[in-house]
Amino acid sequence: MAIKGRFTDLSVEKIKPPTDREQLHTEGNGLYLRVSPKGKKVWLHYGKTRKWHKLGEFPGMQLKEARQQNDKIKQFTDKGQNPSEINLQFSGDSTVRDFFKDWTEKAIGKNGPWSPLYKKNVIYLFEADVLPFIGGMKIKEVKKADVNQVIQRVIDRGATGYARHVYRRLNRFFNLAAEVDLIETSPMSTMPTKGTAKTGDRVLKADEIKNFLTNITKMDMDITTSKVLEFMLRTGQRPGECAGICKDEVEGNWWTIPGERTKNGLVHRVYLTAEAIELLGDPGQNGYFFESPVTGKPIFRNAPAKALRRSIKGNEKTQKDKTPTLPMEDFTPRDLRRTCATHLAELGYTDDIIGAVLNHKKRTVTGIYNRHQYDKEKQKAMIAWAAKIEKMCGGKTGAKVIHI
Repeated sequence: MAIKGRFTDLSVEKIKPPTDREQLHTEGNGLYLRVSPKGKKVWLHYGKTRKWHKLGEFPGMQLKEARQQNDKIKQFTDKGQNPSEINLQFSGDSTVRDFFKDWTEKAIGKNGPWSPLYKKNVIYLFEADVLPFIGGMKIKEVKKADVNQVIQRVIDRGATGYARHVYRRLNRFFNLAAEVDLIETSPMSTMPTKGTAKTGDRVLKADEIKNFLTNITKMDMDITTSKVLEFMLRTGQRPGECAGICKDEVEGNWWTIPGERTKNGLVHRVYLTAEAIELLGDPGQNGYFFESPVTGKPIFRNAPAKALRRSIKGNEKTQKDKTPTLPMEDFTPRDLRRTCATHLAELGYTDDIIGAVLNHKKRTVTGIYNRHQYDKEKQKAMIAWAAKIEKMCGGKTGAKVIHI
């Protein structure tokens, strides 16, 4: 049954999935909510252009933000203009760098505004691996061979998984250039997908965890980097979130990560065990626990991955000296997060609790607003995980045992 009158957060939350086909609800003014039989809820705008424009998905995009985006797009559809062209006005002589600058400043994608973290990732990718090579070229003169060379440089250095991300971002970039009539067709229109998609199923076993924690400080990396890697294993959080932790985010045993630093844009609370707090130590001059003595900022978020890569046995050729290597099958920092989740499951914790620990988005209004939800369960899970690590390592990790 369709909603009558204006939407409210509660009324949107209570809409039940239809039994057969998608159902549309509207409060007027061009704002619609599409609900699928599987329960997926998507905000849409429909105006004078007679086309559907996706604003975002509920509950990631709440009602207030959906109305704001609807009003913004309606200003253009009322004039018969395509919203994808919002403020993207260029001449045929625009360079790749010109178009990229405006694209990232507007930061409007298919699913609505970019999150701060996504925007940061896109900017880093282009500034590191795209703009230095084709940034000065007129966008209409970029050929398939030019794009191929950009991606091949990434593949040649062994970053085949990252090359897939470069391919996808460039593909969206040139498709948008074609959508706003800056070019006739994308130079990537006939280019096959580049790079490889990693399945991501590596989980460290008990003996590997013991080996890792016992020998990590002996590897070819500085002590701060080794601490970040261990902190990731103990907390189950993402590399960038762990590297950027600062004193303002920690109160007692709780670490509150602000939305601008999380992948899903939601505030996230992490329980820190005594072992995790010991790893943090004292913050640096600028308040970061894992602070670079050179820049005064958090260590570069990719530093742990690079350090770990050259510390795995078989990768000695990337080392500067004869530093010992870990006699283990290759793994990445993200595998430490997966390892934490897998062992929590073995301890008997449910998907809901593990999802709360890892900050997987919960698709309910209460899941969005109640950032203290599952705090007790998360605390118990982290204490249990710390105890399991201690047991696997035979009490030789050097960690202090805390009795709750």
